[in-house]
Amino acid sequence: MPGPYKQCIVHATLIKDNLILMASDLPYEQGLIKGNSISLMLHCNNESEIIEFYEKLSEGGIKIQFLSKTYWGALAGNLIDKFGNHWMLHFQENN
Repeated sequence: MPGPYKQCIVHATLIKDNLILMASDLPYEQGLIKGNSISLMLHCNNESEIIEFYEKLSEGGIKIQFLSKTYWGALAGNLIDKFGNHWMLHFQENN
């Protein structure tokens, strides 16, 4: 890891029942500003759940990446909520 990133938490995961919450403290290129000090990731259980969470979290916020299929076959998107927090949402069917 480059020097400045040695004190960063690249990924952290909290699991409770079916909820998996992942976080990272690596800031974007614009540097550390309120709301981008962490990114929260929700792993969803199905397509309707990811759509519901995406719509609710983006109310009053900014849709950065609309929900779309990824090259690895998942449904994913990201947004900034009305409080300035960054969210990544992910759903992938088990094959």
